[in-house]
Amino acid sequence: MTTIALILAGGNGSRFGAARPKQFVEIKGRSILHRTLDAFRGRVDAIWVVCQNEWKDYVGNEHTTEAGATGFESLCHGVAALADYSDETVVMVHDAVRPLVTTEIIEQNLEVARRCGNAITSVEIYETLLAAPAGDGVVRSMSRREGMFRAQTPQTFTLGSLRKMISEAKRLCINDAQSACVLAQQLGYELHLSPGDFRNFKITTPSDLALYEALIP
Repeated sequence: MTTIALILAGGNGSRFGAARPKQFVEIKGRSILHRTLDAFRGRVDAIWVVCQNEWKDYVGNEHTTEAGATGFESLCHGVAALADYSDETVVMVHDAVRPLVTTEIIEQNLEVARRCGNAITSVEIYETLLAAPAGDGVVRSMSRREGMFRAQTPQTFTLGSLRKMISEAKRLCINDAQSACVLAQQLGYELHLSPGDFRNFKITTPSDLALYEALIP
């Protein structure tokens, strides 16, 4: 069964404050994106990178397709680029800015996806969750932490499922899904968890970058 890593690298890093998108920032001589690609090389049959056209030459030898204005649009573009692959193809959708994904995470994710039809990498939450929706710093509610998980990537589906999800989303005018698993949940799909790791965090802020730099050799 063909397996593809679809790496979403279209973000502009507006919250990061760097001169270039964070996925292209180099730390210890190698960019965040290229370390992410290294994690998947040799473990999948092909890698496709969704990025802005101005950065495609920086990606290297991997396949590229143009990113959209939002995460949902980038997912749509990435899936559309796989037109030559069959519906049975397994697609691992992964954030370019999660470079600490491990072989174990990838292998366990694929095992769950092949057994259950999809796999959402996740870690259990141990902190209490507070909700302050008004933006005034006042807690309005809180959630029990038991049975709560934080979604990570890769998030893996068959290509046929992704095509169907995107078609349904467009028909229902759903265009704000932040990730593949959010889209699937909005459409009522049953999702299956696979083990993640707290070190497989998403680099979003300068403090995340400092932590990442401390963790890599």
